[in-house]
Amino acid sequence: MNYLIYIEVILLIISMMTVVFFYAMYKKDNSIVDVFWGMGFLIIDVCILFKYTGQRGIFLTVLVTIWSLRLSIYLGKRLKRKGLDWRYENWKKEWGRWFIPRSYLQVYLLQGLMMFLISMPLLQLVPSAPSFLPIQILGSLISLCGIIYEGVADRQLAIFKSIPQNKGLVMNKGLWKYSRHPNYFGEMLVWWGIFIYVIPYANIWISIISPITITVLLLKVSGIPMLEKKLKKNDKYKEYIENTSSFIPWWSKRAK
Repeated sequence: MNYLIYIEVILLIISMMTVVFFYAMYKKDNSIVDVFWGMGFLIIDVCILFKYTGQRGIFLTVLVTIWSLRLSIYLGKRLKRKGLDWRYENWKKEWGRWFIPRSYLQVYLLQGLMMFLISMPLLQLVPSAPSFLPIQILGSLISLCGIIYEGVADRQLAIFKSIPQNKGLVMNKGLWKYSRHPNYFGEMLVWWGIFIYVIPYANIWISIISPITITVLLLKVSGIPMLEKKLKKNDKYKEYIENTSSFIPWWSKRAK
């Protein structure tokens, strides 16, 4: 196992997050880190591709590129449209004079740690890896479905929110009819697919850290719990919760 690649990626992530931190402090907006989230994986993957994997990693890099660019562009447009993220604004008030050091440690370096863990499958590609195998076709299809599913869900929500008459209402149509968080479900599929893609390359117990980490984050930490804590203040959303699956797409309880 080449441990040097892990050291290099850790140093790369710390460098990237530090630069983004200083830029965000200059702009007085920690929301910038969310826009950079997807691009960070792309930078890691491209650096690994050119130094370690050669042509073996090109197809996986294409998948990561599509996912990262779509996500960063979407979040960038949302930031421009909505302005400062409510989560970071709340933390700014809570942290007071410790806002800057806590931002660096609890927002940027912590996200950097999550980026390192989630990028584990990307670090498994080596020049001596086997040729394209059926299991990699399966992994590619799962990731691609996740990218499309997440993109369609985000697009449907953006269109819904762009209509003034929908203010205060709950998006419960399209993919949102079957899951309260279809975009998160698509995100999870992307990384489980990437994990499956690299199974022939390396230690499965190292690679599986990635999809487990993103799944736990979405289900238990910064995804659904944090978002729904805010949304539950809306009575219409409470009714939506009673009738709609939280994560995995399923038929509405009301439809039954």
